[in-house]
Amino acid sequence: MTGSFWDTVYAEPHYVFGTEPNTFLAAQKARLKPGQRALAVADGEGRNGVWLAEQGLDVL
Repeated sequence: MTGSFWDTVYAEPHYVFGTEPNTFLAAQKARLKPGQRALAVADGEGRNGVWLAEQGLDVL
């Protein structure tokens, strides 16, 4: 997919994928501890990174 495809997807005025973390990530909550570090790769609008930070993780 080209950059113009994603530019079009994210040009919408609303969150394309919502604001809740993806189901798999949310199911791992018990494994997460405040202060841990997480790398949120290809996080799109940032919903997973934001959620990880809300759990107390240091997110990059």
